[in-house]
Amino acid sequence: MRILGRLIAIVIPSPLDLAVYVAGFAISNVAFFASVYLLYRLSEVILENTEDALKSALLLSLYPAGVFLSAVYSESLFLLLILSSLFCWYQGKQARSAALGVLAGLTRPVGAVLAIPYLYDTLTTRTSGRRAFKYLCITGVLLSFVAFLAYSEIMTGTPFATFAAEHLYWKTSLDPNYILTLARNEIRDHPIIVPYLMMGVGGVIASVLTARSRVEREIDLFSICLIAAYVLTPIISFPRYSITLIPMYWSLARLMHRRWAAIAIYSVFLMLLALGTALFVNWYSFY
Repeated sequence: MRILGRLIAIVIPSPLDLAVYVAGFAISNVAFFASVYLLYRLSEVILENTEDALKSALLLSLYPAGVFLSAVYSESLFLLLILSSLFCWYQGKQARSAALGVLAGLTRPVGAVLAIPYLYDTLTTRTSGRRAFKYLCITGVLLSFVAFLAYSEIMTGTPFATFAAEHLYWKTSLDPNYILTLARNEIRDHPIIVPYLMMGVGGVIASVLTARSRVEREIDLFSICLIAAYVLTPIISFPRYSITLIPMYWSLARLMHRRWAAIAIYSVFLMLLALGTALFVNWYSFY
């Protein structure tokens, strides 16, 4: 954003802060469209069904929390990086996958959990000749979390600045009772969270129960790890976090084989998208 913003400010004389926002908007939208394409490509490889792959991509493009994919948030970039990393890994391009996984981990520290499905894949496939190289790639992805902490130390004087800020401003905690109480209160105060919880958690559970391949189960495992990380943060942010739960789109795509289900899902998506966008631009807090 900073580099592109400075370039925009030079090419089109404008205040630097405005140019940086324009750069962020452009980056988010380019990453969003690229993510739709990558989800289609990944789904086609994993599901081995072009129709379901197309439906999955369409569902992402219409997802009710899609307002965050075009806003100046990290959602689009993070989604693009995890999709491209997964796609490269299962195409046998582990070095490229690891590099993209590191970038995902630098975008958001939770990106480091990409190492978990990659480790599972390495342990359960017979690739003895490349196993050592895969372990090296997995280690690189894990080290992205360490790099995130190191950068935080350099910029703020503490490696845990992000987590300290979350605790200070959003009252995060590792106490299970506190987490459940906070989640209950936020759901009560912001009921718009409920359909996203149903779609996200329910979609991943459905995918776990109906997975048709080992690779699909590995990506289910990745999504379960994401959910586990997300519940440690304020549940009010779950709508935008749910965007990254890839198996959710697969479960819904399979459900859409029935025409009435497809109509119902599209209708709900469009209504929630309109509602969520209206609330977001009017500063209603569900992010």
